[in-house]
Amino acid sequence: MGLSFVNYQIKKEIVEEDPSSSLIKSMVYHKQTDVLEITFVSGRKYVYFGVGLGLYQRFCFAKSKGKFFHKYIKNINNFVYNHKS
Repeated sequence: MGLSFVNYQIKKEIVEEDPSSSLIKSMVYHKQTDVLEITFVSGRKYVYFGVGLGLYQRFCFAKSKGKFFHKYIKNINNFVYNHKS
């Protein structure tokens, strides 16, 4: 039985996802602080603040992570860019 959006609950405080995306390499969500870290395939890493759990869950279930990112997350004004390491 697969996960459905309705019964999907994040039990851990920090959740790491491999999004299977051509744009996004990895995502780390910090549940207690509503912080989402996204590393892109280019190696650039952005940290977005104020990403609620509901938005993160919809992001996880989006068919296209890239389209969802551009529509709902990219324009969040509260973010930090970390240079490539």
